[in-house]
Amino acid sequence: MSDPARPPSRLELGRFDIAEEVVACTALLVVVLAVCWGVLTRYVTAQPAAWSGEVAGMGFAWLVFLGAAAGFKRRLHVSIDLLTSRLPATLERGVEIAVQVGILAFAAYVTWLGVGFTIGNLDNPSPVLRLPQSIIYLAVTVGFLSIALRQAWWLGHRVRAWRQDR
Repeated sequence: MSDPARPPSRLELGRFDIAEEVVACTALLVVVLAVCWGVLTRYVTAQPAAWSGEVAGMGFAWLVFLGAAAGFKRRLHVSIDLLTSRLPATLERGVEIAVQVGILAFAAYVTWLGVGFTIGNLDNPSPVLRLPQSIIYLAVTVGFLSIALRQAWWLGHRVRAWRQDR
């Protein structure tokens, strides 16, 4: 029997269940290749690639926010339960629900802010490639949307588990 304190191993999304990892790994590859190309062109050719730093920065934003979402999905972020583990079970559940709802509210709020920044920067081009700056803000939006959706799903799972325990 599975432990009700831990979510099931995967939210059943089929091939999309590893989307965060795929995007984060692709972004890491883009960052490494862009930086290597920038270094190579700077020291080997007379004309350094001006775009490599910009591409690396955009890739890094996607790596950070989708990597954070992947870590959140696997429950790898730090959690300190020194105080809550000493509370009575009913109070501990109440504190846990409050914390989980707070995480959901924060992730939803940052997603909402990210949508606003993404839309607001559609006409703001990057300095070198003239790509929309919204590419960077879209990483924030997608990363926190993933966190919010998984948190809502996990919170629903926990509430159902607690109701079954009664």
